[in-house]
Amino acid sequence: MTRIPLRRNSAKSKALLIGIEYLDPNTCQGEVEQLPGIHDDVRRLKDHLVNKHKYPQEHVKILVDGHNDGIMRPTKLNILREIDELVSDVKAGDRLVFCFGGHCYQLVNRDFTENDGLDEAILTDGHNGPPVGPKDTYLDPETLPEDERKKLEEGYIVDDELRKRLVDQLPHGVDLV
Repeated sequence: MTRIPLRRNSAKSKALLIGIEYLDPNTCQGEVEQLPGIHDDVRRLKDHLVNKHKYPQEHVKILVDGHNDGIMRPTKLNILREIDELVSDVKAGDRLVFCFGGHCYQLVNRDFTENDGLDEAILTDGHNGPPVGPKDTYLDPETLPEDERKKLEEGYIVDDELRKRLVDQLPHGVDLV
């Protein structure tokens, strides 16, 4: 009797989980409300993905602020690098999870791609203050001096860039949550 080998499912399951509590007073965090408990949330989500949904432990990355390893802090550069890694080498049938626990803001949209005229942005670790305009109005980065605008932009990621790097790179048939 010939045994037919079982076909192995070659689909990948990967996740990027980001938790920013904004507790470190040395990284401009005093300008935003602290969010204690976010680290526990992303760790519980990792446990859920690994134990319940069988994601390989090594394919679930966590970035949290306060981390001693600078490469694992959720700075803008590290988040974008890990997003690029998350979407690299994926194909139809693969499962991806992206989770961000932290502050978000809205900015004036200058390219007319938003119905409400506002872009959404996530505030990363090591930000340079929340992107809020005078008297809590929506900030228009184009109205700032270039050096001030660039410094502020180092601390947030706008929805258009997230979409370009996270969603638009995916081939048809990849599941992203």
